[in-house]
Amino acid sequence: MTNHHLLFRVILLLLVGVLIIQSCKDKDKPQGLTLGLMEVPRSEIFIPINVPVSELKQGVNRSLKRVLFEGGVKLNSKGDSLFLKIERSRPLDLQLRKEKLWIAAPVKVSAVMQKKVFGVMLSNADQPVVFSGVANMNADLDLDDTWDLNLSCRWLGFDWETSPVIEILGLRLNLQDILDEKIADLSDYFESTICLQLQDQMALQSRVQNTYQKITETQPLRASPIPISLQFDLGSLDADLTLSKQDTLLLGAFGTGSVSIRKQQNELSKILPNRLGGSITKSSSVLFANVLLELSDLDSVLSLNAQNRSFSYNDMTVTIRKLGVSHDNGFLVFLVDFTGDQSGTVRIQAVPNYQSGKLYLDQLSYELVDGSQLLQVADAAAHSAVIEYLESMLTYEIPRVESQLEERIAYQKSQLPHPEKFDLSLQVDALRLYGRGITDSQLQLIFQLDARVELTMRAEAFQQ
Repeated sequence: MTNHHLLFRVILLLLVGVLIIQSCKDKDKPQGLTLGLMEVPRSEIFIPINVPVSELKQGVNRSLKRVLFEGGVKLNSKGDSLFLKIERSRPLDLQLRKEKLWIAAPVKVSAVMQKKVFGVMLSNADQPVVFSGVANMNADLDLDDTWDLNLSCRWLGFDWETSPVIEILGLRLNLQDILDEKIADLSDYFESTICLQLQDQMALQSRVQNTYQKITETQPLRASPIPISLQFDLGSLDADLTLSKQDTLLLGAFGTGSVSIRKQQNELSKILPNRLGGSITKSSSVLFANVLLELSDLDSVLSLNAQNRSFSYNDMTVTIRKLGVSHDNGFLVFLVDFTGDQSGTVRIQAVPNYQSGKLYLDQLSYELVDGSQLLQVADAAAHSAVIEYLESMLTYEIPRVESQLEERIAYQKSQLPHPEKFDLSLQVDALRLYGRGITDSQLQLIFQLDARVELTMRAEAFQQ
């Protein structure tokens, strides 16, 4: 039993390397790793971004400028003129109907008129008259190849809420015809002013660019004992702009690329690719993460932690002299040399696996390839018990992936300058092992993650 307990302590050192590996559930028990590196399928990420018009309206109204127009208008050749100041009187109203954005801008019109009557110039400059009305427009929404959201506005007319009548020294003048004509002349100005401000507040291109940079940014996962990082290379991007439900605009963003987890990754280009402009039929994300672990790194970590480590049991002491990692016909092989009161070499063979929330070394076996006759006799007597004990000891409970991702998302969101700008929901449908491979230098594990992500923009996102 002394020697078996020694073996237990040696095997426990292997957890340092095993915990770096995140493999997933197999339907059938594997017979070893695939020799060579497997081809990794393209990852697909779909993120529906909901933009409730109520939130857009609330955010835009906090930032939209108040004065829409201020200036003089010449009425005729006699010197009559009209000075107008048009400003928003109430919040802008936005509605989505038939995939168009309908815009109603309540305004107040301050009017100062100069009119020559019988050679005398009359004016109400001391008491400008204020009328109210609503400017009506609608806009087509178009997402171009460079991720700009273009609003093509159309002027629908102006509805008066109070009659535009002015009195100057007892002279009563109805200005509706004049103002209707002049406001119609300014319709292009109103369209560009309001629509450009709406477009600037939504700032879709910059938001997509920032999101793209965040997604493709190399993320360190572990600094020691082996520095590894995660990288998502999005090779193509597309999006559909639709009306998902009443008063909610849906931007369905879809991208394909590769996900890798490995050592020393080079920084990717952060240039946002042009939108493809195709039709999107996806409703969920499927990620294939290619994890590559250098066997030399695993060897170094285990050797560093195990070499010259001494263990005592019942007045017997042994010291690990050397620990090496290799592979043999698709299995990880660990050779452990020890010396002291007893000397020998243990050969351990296993395949890392994950099942029912537990990470473990599957198909684990060991043998004494070198040792005293007494040690070999003791091992033969309790070999099965040792295997069973090792399997129970080399099992690691892994928290639910959903919980880990939710915690990471919550943390990342809390680090943003304005975390209240959006709500993000995540649902993990499945996490499984897609494939695994091994070469003379690398261990490969490919994970498949099926998930659903949904993003909802809040009013604060549209404030500047």
